[in-house]
Amino acid sequence: ETMTILSCGILRNANKLPLTSLQLSFNSIGCDGCEALTNALTRLTSFRELRIDNNHLNDRGAQAVATAISSKQLHVVDVGFNPITTSGVKILMNAVAESDCLASLSISGIPLDSAAAK
Repeated sequence: ETMTILSCGILRNANKLPLTSLQLSFNSIGCDGCEALTNALTRLTSFRELRIDNNHLNDRGAQAVATAISSKQLHVVDVGFNPITTSGVKILMNAVAESDCLASLSISGIPLDSAAAK
């Protein structure tokens, strides 16, 4: 519910909101909150940094973040310490490969195996 309120506020004020960075670590936003948030943030032309580590995001959340990476001029993204699997890491890596401006992606605390590197 909190992410829905935040997302609606961002959407309502997208034309005049100069937000460039959002730090929401340890807020238990989950995948529904992540999807609502990333959908809203894609409307902000000035937005560059998203830190949503430790938020119970799984592969569905990774997909929402990957979509934001692909559709925005994000420079920094932190999704560390979320229960993202190899499939989610691959989704994120595909978005990274397509991005022209992402300078930093933190996936700290997410187990990687050889399949994630392919």
